[in-house]
Amino acid sequence: KWAVILTVVIGGPIGFFVVRQRIRRKRLKEAYDTASKALQQARPRDALAVIRRIKEEADEKTYLALSRLEVDALEATRDVGELAALYDEAEEAFEEREAASLQVGRAQVEADRLDAYEPLRTAWRDRGSRPAEWLALEAEALARQDKEANARGLLEEKCFEGDAEALRLAELALVHADAAAGGALLEKAVALAPRRPGIL
Repeated sequence: KWAVILTVVIGGPIGFFVVRQRIRRKRLKEAYDTASKALQQARPRDALAVIRRIKEEADEKTYLALSRLEVDALEATRDVGELAALYDEAEEAFEEREAASLQVGRAQVEADRLDAYEPLRTAWRDRGSRPAEWLALEAEALARQDKEANARGLLEEKCFEGDAEALRLAELALVHADAAAGGALLEKAVALAPRRPGIL
């Protein structure tokens, strides 16, 4: 008799907790799968809605997985402000996402949040696959600190081809001390990549 009572008293709450955990894990998995499918179908806003509805219930591992999906969704919607806010909240989610990290870096530099930008730049310094874009961003960060000479020196150290070289030349034109020389550099940049966004 007492054994039955103890099983009910002790096992009841534990059993309820286990069941509740299983239900939560199932709900999180379904949300993850739904958001992933929405992204595959080019519906990033639907994916964001699903992620944000369930994310706060997630354990640490699932929270990170959902945050990575959120990075992809925000990148697809081109919401740089939200991307930057997510980086502040879940930096680990950007570890393998260079394009999104570049967008966050640019937002940080443009907002003069250079203290936040430096660790991001350091994280990608030896493994990035888009050196011209990082170089341009680093030069802009220097220029915003009134270090135009340093920015010029940095930009003049490198040389690329095609669009990447156009980006370098355009950034160099912006920090060049001589206006005529800067104009000539910009003309070269446009000639190299006339349809490149952000050159002008």
